[in-house]
Amino acid sequence: MAISNYNAAATIFEDIPHTFVALQKLVMAMEDYCKAKNKRIFWGKDKGLKAYQKFEKCLKDTLDSMIIDGCISHSTEISECRDNILQLIKIFSQCFPNWHKAYNFAYEYFYINSEIAESHIANLL
Repeated sequence: MAISNYNAAATIFEDIPHTFVALQKLVMAMEDYCKAKNKRIFWGKDKGLKAYQKFEKCLKDTLDSMIIDGCISHSTEISECRDNILQLIKIFSQCFPNWHKAYNFAYEYFYINSEIAESHIANLL
């Protein structure tokens, strides 16, 4: 089991506090979605839908936080926004390595399916 590095996280993210908090929520939402997708409760309601909606909200909050902290602006190219999110998640994963499903989802969503992610980010901005 990997160990979280709180000192590195504090050093790296002290300049972008809003983004750091938003990343924590985004990573947990991605992990929750990975656990809930393709699962149904007793009456057939899809658990993945609610988890995906939470992911979308957290992604929007992360983008807004990145604007507040100066990581991106409203005029930043969408591909650059996607790259910045992916880079921040990578840095976050080095500080907090225990969210494997979330990081795999982020890689698939933001890197492999980059066109879909960029259109989604454009809609959220």
